[in-house]
Amino acid sequence: MAITSTSPSQFPGIGANIHSGSCSFRVWAPNAKKISLAGSFNNWTKDQIPFAEDGHGSGYWSVDVQGPRAGDEYKYVIENLGTGGDNPGGEQWRTDPCAYDVPDSNTDSSSIIVDVPAEMARTGLDRDPFSTPNASDLIIYQVHVGSFAGYNDGVPVGPDRVADFDQFATKLDYIRGLGFNAIALLPDVENPGDVSAGYGPADYFAPESAYGPPESLRRMVKSAHDRGLAVIFDVVYNHAADVDNSLWELDGNKKKSGGIYFENDNRTPWGPRPAHWKQEVRNFFLDHARMLLRDYRADGLRFDAAHEIQWECLDYIIRGIRAEPNWWNKYLIAEWDGGQTGRWPYVINNLGFDAVWGMNDPFAFRDAMDNIKSGDAGWRLDRLKSFIGFLGYPRASNFVRYPLGSHDNIADGESGAKTDHRYYIELAGGRVDWHARAKARLGWALAAAIPGTPMMFMGTETNQWGYWTANEDANPLHRDHRFDWNLLRTSEGEEMMRLVGAANAVRWQNRALRSDTLEFKHEDRANGILAFKRWSTDGNIVLVVINIGEGEWRFNDYGLTMAGDRGGWREIFNSQAPSFGGYDSGNPAKTLYVQDDGSLYINLPKWSVLMFVKD
Repeated sequence: MAITSTSPSQFPGIGANIHSGSCSFRVWAPNAKKISLAGSFNNWTKDQIPFAEDGHGSGYWSVDVQGPRAGDEYKYVIENLGTGGDNPGGEQWRTDPCAYDVPDSNTDSSSIIVDVPAEMARTGLDRDPFSTPNASDLIIYQVHVGSFAGYNDGVPVGPDRVADFDQFATKLDYIRGLGFNAIALLPDVENPGDVSAGYGPADYFAPESAYGPPESLRRMVKSAHDRGLAVIFDVVYNHAADVDNSLWELDGNKKKSGGIYFENDNRTPWGPRPAHWKQEVRNFFLDHARMLLRDYRADGLRFDAAHEIQWECLDYIIRGIRAEPNWWNKYLIAEWDGGQTGRWPYVINNLGFDAVWGMNDPFAFRDAMDNIKSGDAGWRLDRLKSFIGFLGYPRASNFVRYPLGSHDNIADGESGAKTDHRYYIELAGGRVDWHARAKARLGWALAAAIPGTPMMFMGTETNQWGYWTANEDANPLHRDHRFDWNLLRTSEGEEMMRLVGAANAVRWQNRALRSDTLEFKHEDRANGILAFKRWSTDGNIVLVVINIGEGEWRFNDYGLTMAGDRGGWREIFNSQAPSFGGYDSGNPAKTLYVQDDGSLYINLPKWSVLMFVKD
């Protein structure tokens, strides 16, 4: 095969890109003396295909080559300037830090050329008619690809126990059937090893090789879109992996540990922090975000620990994304330190994120439900109210709500030692405990009813016990904490799933619950009862009643203060209905009217959420 090259050229972004019968390669290596390309297409011969500097001292090198094809492997042969000290000189063979595919995360491995346009055409993503839903209409299911299939479902994941993209795609109908219309994937970027939660990026642009090649991920996204599921990717720009990191000392420079992408020995609690102040590093992350939105048709991005990223860097990335008119409706979420709630509105109003991750919700909800730890119903109501409102945001969708927990609250990477990291059902007493199940039902009903974008972590809907890990751990009692498909066939799982589906349906059927409205109507601090109203411009009005106590009223003898809201009210949801694992309670099949004293008298079960629509 003839190999011809031209250089320098202007190419879109960096990495390897097939276009017009050739393949361009571009890399940032400001401390390189020379760079050449070696690969399976030239028998791994170095110096045969030299790069040229882009010019103007940019530190970028590029070459355009005729001959390399999709599937070919390649590496960059970089010779350092050798100025001494932090630049000792010498030659190194490096993985492309922007490779679209790698066989694994080992830095000795090769990069793989990907024909993105061809894969987009084969998977149908290039003509995908799916439109990202309005932010106010999202109901999100957070899920980890590798651990969602293969445990008690007959899916042959193999000895590594890691599901791939195609196997995960077979579960999409299940998620859609529960009434969710979006999936938030835990990071699927290449990490060290095959089994991980995904939060140790080693090769940013390549999907986790244990899950499959890029084309499989594109196929999975298309399958999700075909089922009406938006896809939100989790991006980790605040830190990188400590091992097998393709960015580490890329061009041989070892300045203060880490080289050009890091420097200054700066770390987050999870790994080395990139040099966010450098324009080239900012460009790297913006290119990655653009790749997900353009080449994988992402509907949104969640920025992990965004508070650990320089503010100016975040601003640059978000502005770069919003500069593309077709991406204005993409849902951009910032996970922000729960101890910096005062900065959250600025994250929305100044940086331009669409939403903040509700990091305080699970803890406030736990306090509100803990009648044993604190019997003060008034204090518990205050904790409940602390996360029901808008919290200073202009739109309800500016806040992702997950009172029952996200991966951060449920994952235990220490084999059970982190006893506060559990599914909520476990913290409340376990799935065999009636009160724990009632409180879990209450939690999701609340998520569906309050202002914000509701989100559930996988397994919560089946009352999964214990905690979650990506694969087996060292727990001597029970080592496998993946999603357990056996729990779907238990009464505890079936009842909670029915509750989740019903609560999601009520949200879909009532635009009021997706509006930017909220008015507290009633507060009973002695009994732990709260009621609020939400409404929409089309005349839909919903009243939500919450009882976080043991009190119950069975003879239409609990009076709700309804000043200004006379008329008839019909119950449309009861978290304590028998089909959900509750009991004969509530106000089914009848319309109730506000009386002359301004009160609506209802039946009210204990530990419940009731919803009424105004007739």
